[in-house]
Amino acid sequence: MPLRIRTLLSLFKENHLYLFSVIAVFFVIIVFNYIVTKNSFETRLEVEVNIISVLSANLLKSNLQNFETNFFEDAHRIEKFINDTDDFSSVQELIKSYSYKKMLVSDELDTMHIYGVLRGKPFANHTSDFEMPLSIIENFPWYKNAMAANGGLVQNSPYENPAICSKGSLISWSKELFDKNREPIGAINLAIHFSEYAELFTEVTKFDGGYIILTDSNDIVLSHIEKSYIGQSIANISKGWSELRLGETGSVKGLRNYQEKKSYIFKKKLFNNWNIYIVIPLDGYYRDLYLALLQSAAISIICLIFLSFLLIRLNTASKKSIMESEAKSNFLAIMSHEIRTPLNAIIGFSQLEMENRNLPETSKNTVEKILVSSQNLLNIIDGILDLSKIEKGKYEIEPHEYDVPSLVNDVCVIGQACIGSKPLELKISISPDIPSRFMGDMQSIKQILNNFLNNAVKYTEEGFIEFSAVYTVVNDKPSMKFKVKDSGVGIKQEDIPKLFGMYSRLDAKSRSISGTGLGLSITKKLADMMGGTIEVNSIYGKGSEFSICIPQEIVDSTPIGEEIAENLQKLKYSVNKVVVNKSFMRTQLSGASILVVDDVQMNLDVMRGILEPYGLHIETATSGQQAINLLKNGNKYDVIFMDHMMPVMDGIETTKIIRELSGDYFKHVPIVAFTANAMSGNDKIFLQKGFNDFISKPVDIRKLDACLNRWIKKREKIDFEPVQSSTGFQVARHYIDFAEGIEQFGSEATFKKMLASFKKHTPDLLKNMQGQTGEDYIISVHALKGCVRTIFAKELGDRAYELEVAAKEGNWEFVNSRSDVLIKDVQKLVDAISVD
Repeated sequence: MPLRIRTLLSLFKENHLYLFSVIAVFFVIIVFNYIVTKNSFETRLEVEVNIISVLSANLLKSNLQNFETNFFEDAHRIEKFINDTDDFSSVQELIKSYSYKKMLVSDELDTMHIYGVLRGKPFANHTSDFEMPLSIIENFPWYKNAMAANGGLVQNSPYENPAICSKGSLISWSKELFDKNREPIGAINLAIHFSEYAELFTEVTKFDGGYIILTDSNDIVLSHIEKSYIGQSIANISKGWSELRLGETGSVKGLRNYQEKKSYIFKKKLFNNWNIYIVIPLDGYYRDLYLALLQSAAISIICLIFLSFLLIRLNTASKKSIMESEAKSNFLAIMSHEIRTPLNAIIGFSQLEMENRNLPETSKNTVEKILVSSQNLLNIIDGILDLSKIEKGKYEIEPHEYDVPSLVNDVCVIGQACIGSKPLELKISISPDIPSRFMGDMQSIKQILNNFLNNAVKYTEEGFIEFSAVYTVVNDKPSMKFKVKDSGVGIKQEDIPKLFGMYSRLDAKSRSISGTGLGLSITKKLADMMGGTIEVNSIYGKGSEFSICIPQEIVDSTPIGEEIAENLQKLKYSVNKVVVNKSFMRTQLSGASILVVDDVQMNLDVMRGILEPYGLHIETATSGQQAINLLKNGNKYDVIFMDHMMPVMDGIETTKIIRELSGDYFKHVPIVAFTANAMSGNDKIFLQKGFNDFISKPVDIRKLDACLNRWIKKREKIDFEPVQSSTGFQVARHYIDFAEGIEQFGSEATFKKMLASFKKHTPDLLKNMQGQTGEDYIISVHALKGCVRTIFAKELGDRAYELEVAAKEGNWEFVNSRSDVLIKDVQKLVDAISVD
C-alpha cells in the first residue's frame, strides 16, 4: 500500500470520533435545512403571490379606468350636444361617428358599442344594437344602474347580450342623461366585448411557472389560459376548488387543475368584487425546492470534507501555520500584481500626458485628477502590502520633505471624488498662514485624512462635509491641525470611546454601510506614532467632527498665501509641479539599446513612451521565449527590463536561461526585474535569482531614470546655445525661466544682479561639494538647491532636492550616481551666464 494512503488511514483512525461527530452533524444539518428551506419557499411563495396579485389588479384597474375616464368625458360632450340640439337624427349621427381607438389597450379591441335611450327613443352607434321596444331596454341592468346613480358613472357587472354580442360577456359603463334644467332625458351605455380584453389580460399576466384566472363576483370565469373555460363557473372546471368557498381569500395546495396538474391555488379579491386565482403547478415548486436542498446538501458535503481535514490536521498545527503564511503571501503577491498591472498603464500614460506641453488646460486638470486618484490607490495597495509590518509592530513612520498645498489638494480631490453623485457640498477652509513645506510622513497623514473624509461621506446622505486646515503651535512644537466636520447621522456619546477599537462598527443609524471597521483603529495608531492627537465631537442625529493635530518640522516657513489658499478652497490648485513626476532633463543615451519584456502590450507602450526621450534604441518582446530568441540571434542590449509574471515562462525562468547561455555577455548583461509584484523583500529575491536591479509597476519615472544612469555608461548632455537677451547678458534658457524671474524680482535689472551673484558665488559651492560625504554634503547640496531655485532654474533645484533627500536617508548609491552629473550641469549654467 502506498505510503500516502497508509498515512491518510492512520490519520483517520486517530480522529474517527471527530469524523463520526461531523457526519452526525451533517445529517442534522440536512434535516434542518429541509424544514427551513421548505418554510422559506412557502413564505417566499406567499410574498410572490401578493406581488403578482397587486400587479395584476393594477393592470386591470388602470385599463378599466382608461375606458371609464374617456367615456365619462365623452358622455358629458354628448349630453351637451343633446342639450344644444333637438334633432334626434343629429345625435344618432354623432354617436356613430365616435371612435374609441384612444381608449384601447390593443388594436384588436375595436368592437365597441355605444347605445342608450333619449326621450324614449333608442340610439346606437351600430344599427343592429337596438331592435327591441323601450319596455325591454328599461329592464336591462345597465339602464337600471344608470337611472339609480343620479348622474354618476356606473361600471356594470359582466353580462351576456346575444342580440349585440356573440363573443361572450360584455363589460359596460352607463350614465343617466339630463337636460339643461337637470331633468332626466335618458341614459347612455358603453359596452365592450370583454372576452377580447380578458384574452389580452391572460397574455399579459402569465408568469414563469404559473398563470392567473379572472372571475366576476359570481366566480364566472372571465379570463383563463384555456379559452374554452371562459363563461363557466370556477367550480365546474376545477376539481376540489369548492374548498375555496365564495367570498373566502386564501390558498389550497394539491388540488388538480388545468391539464390535471396538482397546483397551489391562491384566491384574491379585487377592487370591484371580482376574483383572481393565481395557479402555481406543484411540480415546478417542488423542483425548485429539491434543487435548493441539493445545493444545500452539496455545500454541507463540502463543509464536511473541509471540517474533516481540518480536524485531522489538528496534530500538524505548525505545518498549517506555515501553509497559511505562504497562502497569505501568495495572495498578496497575486493581488499586488493584478492591481498594479492596470495601474501601471493608468499612471504611466498620465505621467506622459502631463509632460505634453500642448495639452489643453482642461484636459490637463482631468489627467491630473486621474493621476492623483491612481497614486492614492497605489498608496492604499502599498499599505496592504505592509500589513505584515503593522501586525508585527515593525511599521515605521518615514518622514520626507513635502509640499503642504499639494497634500491638502490631494486629500480634497479624493474627498470630492468620494462624494460622487451624493447631494453633499464639500466646504474647504484653508488658512493662508500655513508654512509652505514641512518634514513629515505625508502618506500617513493622507491615509488619516482620507479615512476621516471617507467615513464622513459614508455616514452623510445629504447636507455638507467641511474640511479645514490650520497651522498652530502645541507645546512649543509647530503643528498642523486638520478637521473634518459633517451633517451626518452622528455618534452616541457612549459609543465615542469605542470608535478606535479593532473591527468596531457602531450603530450609526445605518447598518448598510460597508467597511471592515479597521480604518479608525489604524488611524489612531498612525496618529500616535507621529505624536499626534485625535479629538471627536458628535451630536447623535446631527453630525460629527473629527480633528487631528500633528507636530511637523518646518522646512520652508513661507506662508502659502491668500491666492493658494483660495485656489485650494475652490479645488483649482495646480498640483502638477508636486505630485506629478516633473519634466526633467534626461541624460541623452543615444546609441544605447534597451529590451523590454512584458506579456501585456499596454505595459510595453508605457515603457516605450517613457524611454523615447532618452534617444534609446528600444526593442520589445511579449514572452520570455521571444526575448531568448532575440539574444540567440545576436542582438545585444545595454539593459534588459524583464517582467516577472508571464505565461508559459516567467521572468525568473527566462533570466536563468539567459544566464546559462554561452558567452560572457549573457552572464553580465544588466537584467532589471520589471514587475507589479511589489511585496516587501522581493527585491532581494530577484537579486538572488540572477537579476541586477528591481523596478516596481507602476513605473516611477525618476527611479527609472536612476536605473538607466546606473547601468548605462554616462553620456554627455546635449550642449545648449546661450541666448543673448535684450539686457545684454546671456542665459541658458534651457534651465532658467527668464520671464518668471523678471516678474518675481520686479525688473530685468534686479534679476540680472541675482544672476551675477549666482555666477560669482556658485563655483566655490560646487567645488566644495566634490568629494564631500555625510552631513557636509547634505549642507552643501541644500545650499545649492536654494541657489538654483532663487534664479528659477527649477529643474536643477528639483534634482538637488532629490539628492538632499537621498543623502538624509543614507542612500549614497543614488547620490554617487547623480551628484557629479548635477555639479557638471550647474557649472554649464554658470559658464553660460554672461554679465555686461
